[in-house]
Amino acid sequence: MRFLILNIVFVLAFVACSTDDYDKKLVEQESNVLQGDLPDQISHDVKVLFTDSNITKAILYAGRARIFSDKKETILDSNVHIDFIDSKTGEKQSYLDSDSAHIDDKTQNMVAVGNVFVKSDSKNSTLKTEKLFWNNKTRKIHTDEFVIFDTPQEHFEGYGFESDENLSNSTIYKVSGEQK
Repeated sequence: MRFLILNIVFVLAFVACSTDDYDKKLVEQESNVLQGDLPDQISHDVKVLFTDSNITKAILYAGRARIFSDKKETILDSNVHIDFIDSKTGEKQSYLDSDSAHIDDKTQNMVAVGNVFVKSDSKNSTLKTEKLFWNNKTRKIHTDEFVIFDTPQEHFEGYGFESDENLSNSTIYKVSGEQK
């Protein structure tokens, strides 16, 4: 019986320490990432519409958003998915997935970071990179990073990329590739 009580006390002490250590690590990670800044809001299972004159340009989904009012910045840090909408038809024309994203709340421009994948529904083209910028006003995407760009007929790799959201008018800089 005495052995059982000692085991229970040990387990409770271990769990309490582990929880405290875990909470401290989370706080430290948040502080390091945010450089001491705390968000004004934290939201989970987020859906954001990017609109202009009542026309939806894009619909963004994310697992978590942290909003920093003073910096006018929103950080999305899990399961980022964006549907780009055709302004004429209102239909989804392409989509983007990434690990995280930063949105400038003044301009609504975005930087997607980590395992960025873009697919055009109409062209059946795909783009893979680690960092991609989206300009809300021009509706263009670009990067200076390494890219892999595939169409049904071609495979390209290179550094630097620029295109519309639909991957229709694309330019790859420092390219190498092959025709299928």
